[in-house]
Amino acid sequence: MKPEQKNFLIHKYLTKQSNSAENEQVESWVKGSKEAEREFNTIETIWDQSQQVDFDLDPATDTEWAKLKQQIGGKTVRPIKKSNFRWIGVAAAVVILLGGIWLVKQFGEDPVRSPQQYATHAGEIKKIVLADGSKVTLNGSSQLTIDADFDVNNRLVTLEGEAFFEVTKQKEGQNFRIKTAETEVKVLGTQFNVQAYNNFQTTTVNVAEGRVEYSAINKQSAVLKAGQGAVYHKQDKKLVAQNLSHENIGNWQKGILAFEKEPFDDVLKTLENKFGVTIQNQTAISTVSYSAIFDNEDLNDILETIAFSFELKVEQKGKEITLKK
Repeated sequence: MKPEQKNFLIHKYLTKQSNSAENEQVESWVKGSKEAEREFNTIETIWDQSQQVDFDLDPATDTEWAKLKQQIGGKTVRPIKKSNFRWIGVAAAVVILLGGIWLVKQFGEDPVRSPQQYATHAGEIKKIVLADGSKVTLNGSSQLTIDADFDVNNRLVTLEGEAFFEVTKQKEGQNFRIKTAETEVKVLGTQFNVQAYNNFQTTTVNVAEGRVEYSAINKQSAVLKAGQGAVYHKQDKKLVAQNLSHENIGNWQKGILAFEKEPFDDVLKTLENKFGVTIQNQTAISTVSYSAIFDNEDLNDILETIAFSFELKVEQKGKEITLKK
């Protein structure tokens, strides 16, 4: 969580202006580490004490300024001791924080919003709760960018990689949109999986529940319902709808790899993203479609099955794997 986003959410949390999804984000961050817990407790303590501060101050500035000038003229100004620097810094930090609180109280304006990004490494799965209550599970080697005006003007996110979405229903007309490099998914409320890695030959959308509209930059589109999917082929710019095995949609969240007529090279890239390896395909097989299901199997077993299917040889040195005929 970026510092500006974190501070914005903590402010809403402490002033009881946050919704349930934002509460969950703050509480998840606090439970994430001892450092986060200490930081939140410090902020909460300062916040509680600030509620007892009278911000409607009217100091006698003319009188105090006259006293200061008199002291300077009389050479009664004393040098600051070195040991006091630390406490001056603390006091300054508190003054700045209380000043920010006073401004919020006076004007009630939220800070300028900026896009928020979530990213995963190879083999990592991350669960995210958005401000509207929608849930996103981000697969390995993926990045999700939340639009700066999300849940204000629109519900827009950008995906590079793979994610499973559980979208909450909102007021009519406020669609949830996922943009990828060449396609866009638009929904009101449903569950579906989007695979949109930039280095894959295809971008796919598979629907587990509800309905979605899937469109490409060349104006091709398809309306999909539960148990249906669509594949956008980047090379020939074609969008093709297809029926799916409903139970396999998004099963990568449970460690299950389900390939259904996928290009062989994309299958290998999926293994790279899951296991954090590099696979070199030195065969003529690249666009051949491959279908299989691997239920929490390790990489060696999967490679052995693939090698047997295509009569290939597998060579492995650490995280470098080569497939040969």
